Amino acid sequence: MSLGVEFLPVDVTQLVAAALALMIPLVAVVGFTVRFAAKPLVEALGKLRENGAPARELEVMSRRVLELEQEVLRLRAGQGSTTPSLEPGSALRLRR
Repeated sequence: MSLGVEFLPVDVTQLVAAALALMIPLVAVVGFTVRFAAKPLVEALGKLRENGAPARELEVMSRRVLELEQEVLRLRAGQGSTTPSLEPGSALRLRR
């Protein structure tokens, strides 16, 4: 049962080579387009991070210092030393 349609012979290797050759400039054009489209977004996110980072870092650092002070107090209490006890938030004098 023939439909009466003839197909021309196709060289698959040349077809793949032509498709890849056309994709090279296409990938470059898409890359530049994405880069220029995303650049304002990346800059905005960078500025947002720049402006918000110091407050968060200060909060994290103050929490870590408070935890360290509490750890020193706990260690000194367990050690039974005769040095005066420290209050949380007071300055610590380090031994050298």
